[in-house]
Amino acid sequence: MSEINFFNWHSVALAVIVMMIIINCIMLLLRQEEQHANHTLVWLLVFTMGLIVPDVLGFAGVYNHISFFRHLPLSIETAIGPLVMLYYARLTKQHISKILKYLLIIPCIEFIYRLSMYYLPSGTQSWWLEHWHEPLFDSAITIVAVALIAVSVIWVFVMNRQYNQWLADNSSEKADLDTSWLSRSLWLLLAIALYWAYIDITDIFITVLNHQAEYPFYFALGLAAYLLSQMVIFQGEKTYPKMPQRITIRSEQSINHQQHNQITARFESQHLYLQPRLSLADTLSALAITDEQLAGVIKASHSANFNQFINHYRVECAKKLLQQENRDILSIALDSGFNSKASFNRVFKDQTGKTPSEFRHTLLKIH
Repeated sequence: MSEINFFNWHSVALAVIVMMIIINCIMLLLRQEEQHANHTLVWLLVFTMGLIVPDVLGFAGVYNHISFFRHLPLSIETAIGPLVMLYYARLTKQHISKILKYLLIIPCIEFIYRLSMYYLPSGTQSWWLEHWHEPLFDSAITIVAVALIAVSVIWVFVMNRQYNQWLADNSSEKADLDTSWLSRSLWLLLAIALYWAYIDITDIFITVLNHQAEYPFYFALGLAAYLLSQMVIFQGEKTYPKMPQRITIRSEQSINHQQHNQITARFESQHLYLQPRLSLADTLSALAITDEQLAGVIKASHSANFNQFINHYRVECAKKLLQQENRDILSIALDSGFNSKASFNRVFKDQTGKTPSEFRHTLLKIH
């Protein structure tokens, strides 16, 4: 019987990834913004580590010497998918749907099953593992886990598209709240799910795989979890506006030329667009108009949504400020109502086809 060897390269590589994930978990727990979402992400990372740690112990030879660790209920596979959905829901929605809460029952059932199996008497446990768990339940749990991940990816893709549309219609902060990192993480998660499905199909229908053959999957899973948490950390401290459970479809009210001019004049005189966190509700309150009237103004202004309407005014303000050679780009961005230089550059180029620096250079050539 081989000795316990924590310096086995398989164990070391996985242990390093686990340590990096733990560091990211601590960083997420210390953040002040979006605490509910960050705590959910930490739980997601903890359950992911629960899938990896048994391999760290296995490749080190721990199971050959300490039977206590064998079959510990660490690997709750079905928790990954529901926690991905819960994280996104806590990040972007005001309320958590009942269906999502019901899905969280599945990993609870798996945990109870694995915990019960762990406390079975040794002889009964061996019989159950040989006749029921390994040939049937183990594969069934993995199939459910992969299916839940696939469902979570599709659900988050659909919800993210809906959220971005709602954000454009109700907030002027869309450029600062870029969710493209989420799309990248979802593709990564989908790749992991497909890899997991491939391994499970191979193990069930083609040939039984040993831990050596499954090692690349667990390494990729750990690396994906680390990269996901890094993406979130690199976004900085942000608070995402929360989408209501039910979205009201906005109708447009026809307004005449005089009404349009009156509303835009009030809007411009109050310089509302210079408020970085301006929302639709704030604008309606300040102008004392209805949602339908503002929708009519936005349509008459040839803007697709509230976000574009506000950013049009901000860019026009920035164009005037760029004529001042002594002003730096960041101060112009902040004075035009943008939260950051990055969002300013992105919006300005979208509307003018040039970056602020290129636009200023063009102005200097003309003058």
